[in-house]
Amino acid sequence: MDLVPEYIGTMLTFLGGTASPDSVETHAALRAAWEPAGIEVLDFAPAQDKNGFVVTQTTADELGLAKVSDLAAHNGTLVLGGPPECPEREFCLPGLENVYGLSFAEFRPLDAGGPITVAALEGNEIQVGLMFTSSASIFANGFVLLEDDKGLQPAENLVPAVRAEIVEAYGDDFKQALNSVSARLTTAELTSLNKFVEVDGEDPEKVAAEWLKAIGVTE
Repeated sequence: MDLVPEYIGTMLTFLGGTASPDSVETHAALRAAWEPAGIEVLDFAPAQDKNGFVVTQTTADELGLAKVSDLAAHNGTLVLGGPPECPEREFCLPGLENVYGLSFAEFRPLDAGGPITVAALEGNEIQVGLMFTSSASIFANGFVLLEDDKGLQPAENLVPAVRAEIVEAYGDDFKQALNSVSARLTTAELTSLNKFVEVDGEDPEKVAAEWLKAIGVTE
C-alpha cells in the first residue's frame, strides 16, 4: 500500500507512543515516530472518531446537558450503557469516575455503540451511552454528543499516512490535494457521510465523489 487513512492517537499508541487530547501534539509525535520507517504523515483533518458519550435530545433538554461535566449534577441517578469492557477501560467508566468525578446508578453492558445501545437510549433503559463520535447513529437518531470538556479522550483525528517515496515522486501538488480535502473534513461532515452509507445504503464511492464536488475539490 502507498497511502492509508489513520487515526493519530490509535496509531501513535500502536507505535509505542503516548497520545494526548492535544491534536497538534499527538500529530507531531506520530510524525516523529513514523518517519524512521519511511512513512510521511500529512495534515490531519478536524474530523475525529473516538469514544463519545451521548444522550437523547429529550434527556439533554430535561437535564441541561451539553458537556460530560454536566452529568456530575446528576450523580448516582443515571444509567450508563456501553461495551462490556467499559468498566476496565481507562477511557470509559474509570475515566468518567477519575477525570470527571462521575457516578452512575448502574452500568449496563451493551454493544460498542451499535443497535443495542441505540435501542436502549431510545427506550430510556439507559440515559447515557458510549458511541463513536462519527457514528451515523448519532446523526440519524438526533442524539446529543456531549463535549469532552476535560479532555478524557486522546486525539483521534483522521490523517493520511503515505510512503515517503510516493510523496517525493508526486511532489507538493500531491500533498496539497490531500491536505485540502483533510482541511474540509469535520466530525459533523464525516458523521453525515457515514449516515448516507450506513443508514441510507448509498454507494461509498458515489457519496465521496458528490462530497468532493460539493466542497469544490472536483468539478
